[in-house]
Amino acid sequence: MRFLLVLLIISLEVKAITVTSLNLQWFGRGGIIEGTVSDEFRGKRIKDFLYNELPKSDVYVFQEVTAPELIKKTFDDLACESYFNEIERHQHVVTCHQKEITSDHEANFQVKLGNPQMRAAMISNLVLKNNKKVKVIGLHLKAGSEKTNFRKQQLIKLEEDIFENRPMIIIGDFNAYPKDRTLLEQDDEVIFNEVLAPFGFVKSPIDYKTFLWREKRVFDLAWYKNLVLKKAAVYGPCRLDSVSYPYSSHDFYRRFVSDHCAIQVSFE
Repeated sequence: MRFLLVLLIISLEVKAITVTSLNLQWFGRGGIIEGTVSDEFRGKRIKDFLYNELPKSDVYVFQEVTAPELIKKTFDDLACESYFNEIERHQHVVTCHQKEITSDHEANFQVKLGNPQMRAAMISNLVLKNNKKVKVIGLHLKAGSEKTNFRKQQLIKLEEDIFENRPMIIIGDFNAYPKDRTLLEQDDEVIFNEVLAPFGFVKSPIDYKTFLWREKRVFDLAWYKNLVLKKAAVYGPCRLDSVSYPYSSHDFYRRFVSDHCAIQVSFE
């Protein structure tokens, strides 16, 4: 009976995938645009927060990373990939995953819409321990309440990456605004869903704000298809009961982690 129970537990583990997304607020510059790599002091705290305050994740998607090599050094127990950009202060999207997962990565530069300051999308084709294949797409769309149409066009540029009928997760900082800020007839999330739903995507329920500087600002989102959602959650001072002190403190968290809370989605 014990042997059968162990087999059942192993079977359940390999059939699940958990993905965590976190905007790291100018990581590689100490959290401020004026900083340098030598000013970055948050690595140990960020790792402690993600590893000890959140359930274990198979994949991490980071945004706003100006020093990808420093992320690789900080998370040396993971396999991390990004793309090249010659702009010194470029905010990279970086995908990291457990090393037992095999993968190939590529960047979709079309989502930059010809703007060298914009972030590419990280496309990660993952093969899990049970040989199941999942595509994870990490995004950081353009900021600004008046830039809804720009963000919509960025998503449209993903069409060649998301047309396949296979398990996929699109996750990251969408910089989504409500309609009262955009002065449009629909919230950004509704507009994004109009682009993604025809490809079979379903929006994960994120019920808490994810950005600490403004009330009710849910910038960080996730969509998925051909997967069964088990859980979607926000971690950090945006949801006080999700973490322990000192990470429940707004001031501490903003200084030692980020101005965004983490979102995590788990699937079968």
